[in-house]
Amino acid sequence: MNSLSNTRKYPITKQYFICFASIAVLSGLCYLFKNDLSYKVTALLLLLLVTILAMLFDILPILFSAVFSALIQNFFFIAPYFTFHISNPEDILLFFIYLSVALVNVVLSFKIREKEKKSRNKEEKVNTIKLYNTLLNSLSHELEHRLQQSSEQWIL
Repeated sequence: MNSLSNTRKYPITKQYFICFASIAVLSGLCYLFKNDLSYKVTALLLLLLVTILAMLFDILPILFSAVFSALIQNFFFIAPYFTFHISNPEDILLFFIYLSVALVNVVLSFKIREKEKKSRNKEEKVNTIKLYNTLLNSLSHELEHRLQQSSEQWIL
């Protein structure tokens, strides 16, 4: 899990580049097999990639990936090709559902990560308090022991 969280520490430009490159590579591969794959399968593959990227990077590069992949889907895989025009109502619906699902996926992944971070911080604070309690109890016991020895010396 550490290697996954380390990707969020990459500079934001590197995250954008990795997202852009991964969408471009997958789109290129799908385009090579365009005759064998329907545009709906391509949409699912791109959505899967956006989902995987959402686990790895910050929210802004993933929002970019979601929009970029939707535009790639529209431009290269939905007829009429090489335009941003969609003539079939079913394809318009597919495009907007794809974009909505991708964006919701990104936001939910981000919220889950934020909750995990808050939970981890809370756990660290609890562990710190436990450590302080242990130290204070130890010091208290030591002080009590020394006071008892001192009082015994005074009595004798």
